[in-house]
Amino acid sequence: MREMTIEELKLASGGFGVPGAIIGGVAGAVGYYGNAAVTGGASAGGLASAVVAGAAAGAVLGPGGGTAIQNGAALIAASQVTFYAGQLAGHVSNVFNSIFDQSGTDYNNAAGTNYN
Repeated sequence: MREMTIEELKLASGGFGVPGAIIGGVAGAVGYYGNAAVTGGASAGGLASAVVAGAAAGAVLGPGGGTAIQNGAALIAASQVTFYAGQLAGHVSNVFNSIFDQSGTDYNNAAGTNYN
């Protein structure tokens, strides 16, 4: 094992911070919208909790610094991954709901009805 240089130490230290919180918050919101687009259910409280959870995780786990290009690339990548992960979670949720909801009370999806 070798020793780190001063430049490497500057890059490795400060593994949490504001840029990570911003990226995490945006990623949380995008993931929530991906899930809501598939499931059809969304709320302000759900969005807020997704943003707060994403920001908290990003502040601890995300980049603490770096260049604007690095942070921008991380934001784009995180947004893409969380959006499609949210959609996948929504599809899985819909499949489980359709399998296990055999009560016959799902009138909103019945053809030819307008009970709304």
